[in-house]
Amino acid sequence: MPEQISRYYDSIEDLENKMKVVVERSPALTVDWGANRVLTEEDLHRVSICMAALPGPHERDKHAAYNYYIGGLTFLSLNDIHWQCESTVFGNFFECLKAMMEEAGDWKPGTSFQDALLRFVDDMFPTLDEHQHMAELCARFEAKNLDGVVVNLKDATMMKLFCDAYFLRTARQKAENRYRKADVTEQPPASPDAAAGIASKAQGSPV
Repeated sequence: MPEQISRYYDSIEDLENKMKVVVERSPALTVDWGANRVLTEEDLHRVSICMAALPGPHERDKHAAYNYYIGGLTFLSLNDIHWQCESTVFGNFFECLKAMMEEAGDWKPGTSFQDALLRFVDDMFPTLDEHQHMAELCARFEAKNLDGVVVNLKDATMMKLFCDAYFLRTARQKAENRYRKADVTEQPPASPDAAAGIASKAQGSPV
């Protein structure tokens, strides 16, 4: 994560008055991710489900959401007092969620993504205080009308939270589908004799 989130200097001293001067950005560009803690067995199980739910390297048509997610994380790591790029962070996570919801069938191109997003938010975060504010931001990003739009760090990280929550919500079913598909494709092909026997039995003739 970025280091210079409130000031860009080590120290400033007024030599004439022999006083230290402090100039800082307030609030600092920091995110409260919660207290550090040891990973539990449940956490590791959740990680394994997420890994199983991710598309493989050959499934290029399913990579869009995760490319946007990586983009959001990249710009989030660069966001400091020298270059505030919260709107870029928000936009990447917005497109990530859009792609995930399209893949899952919760949103169809040509329909309002804002409506689909707000249905999900209302279901997962019914007491969200910023509901109206996030709805307005999403409407502007969906219309690609960003003139004058102000996105702060809280907005950007909240959109990341929406992506995380949605992915976790759908990860188990995706993982189960991938395992089921792997079981089918890994079954050894039936021998010609066995196939003939199955066909004969189906027709009622002796083998």
